[in-house]
Amino acid sequence: MDHEPLNSDPLHMPAGDLRPPGARDVPVADSQQLNHSRSSKLLFLGVAVVGTALVCTPLMMSMDGKENVAGLSESALPSATPSPSPRASRSSNGALAAPSPGARSRVTAKSPSPSATVRPPVPTVTVTVRPPKAAEPAAKPTPRWTQTVIHATSELTPGQSWSTNRVTLAFQGDGNLVLYNRDGSPRWQSATVGHGAKALFQMDGNLVVYTADMTPAWSSHTEGHNGAQLVLDRDGVMRIRSGADVLWSSD
Repeated sequence: MDHEPLNSDPLHMPAGDLRPPGARDVPVADSQQLNHSRSSKLLFLGVAVVGTALVCTPLMMSMDGKENVAGLSESALPSATPSPSPRASRSSNGALAAPSPGARSRVTAKSPSPSATVRPPVPTVTVTVRPPKAAEPAAKPTPRWTQTVIHATSELTPGQSWSTNRVTLAFQGDGNLVLYNRDGSPRWQSATVGHGAKALFQMDGNLVVYTADMTPAWSSHTEGHNGAQLVLDRDGVMRIRSGADVLWSSD
C-alpha cells in the first residue's frame, strides 16, 4: 500500500492542517463583519490621534511663545528676584517631563536705581574769622623842645617864673626857687623856704636868692663873668654859660 510522504514544512501545510483540534469553521459572513468592525476601530483611533495632534500643537506653540516672551522680559528688566524654577520640558507627545536634578534657579543682579547712587561727601570748609588786631598806638612824635635864655640883669619875685615847653623856673611864695619838669615834678631847688624874698641874675653872671634885707640866702658863685647867660636848655637842664663854657648846672 502506497502512502504519500508527509510535508514537514508548515508553510506548505494545508490550511486545515494548521487549525487546532476541535476548531470550527467560521462562516464567511461573520468573518467579513469582524473585519469591518476592526477597520472602523482603526479609523476612529487614527482620527482621534490626528485631532489630538491638531489641538495640542497650537497650544504647545502658544505656551512656548509665552515662556520665551517672559524669559526675554525678565532678562531685559533689572531684577534682584530669582527667576522661577525651571519649567518641565514637554515631550513630542505633549507630556510634561520632570526638570533635571542639576537645574538651578537663575538670579539676575539688579542694577542700582538712579536714586540710590552714592555721591561722595561734600568737603566742609571751616572759615575761622579772627577779630582784627587792635591798632597799635602810634609812636608819639618827639616834641620839639624849646630853649629860653635869660640875660642880666633879670629878677624873679614870688609868683613869677621863666619857662620852656619842657621846664619851668619858678620863685614860690614861700621864698623857694624851684625848677619843675612839665609834669610838675621838681627837678632842682634853692632850699630857701622861709628866707627868700627874690631871685636875681646879676650882671657879673651870678644867680642869687636874697632875703628881704638883701642878704644872700643862696648863690651860684659864678660872679666875675660879665655877659654870662642863664639858659634853660632843651634837655631840661638850667645852665649858666659864658661863651662856650658852662659855669654852673642844675644837674
